[in-house]
Amino acid sequence: MRAEIQTLVSEIETSLELLRQRMGWETARHRLEEFNARVEDPQLWDDPQ
Repeated sequence: MRAEIQTLVSEIETSLELLRQRMGWETARHRLEEFNARVEDPQLWDDPQ
């Protein structure tokens, strides 16, 4: 019984780590898309500040 619980805990921890990695990737990708859109705005370069 204890071994089964430990196995389940390990599987859950692995799943959570994969979710963390996945969410991090999506966030980074989304932020990159936003950054690219801002850089492509021709008015961005009108004001050097």
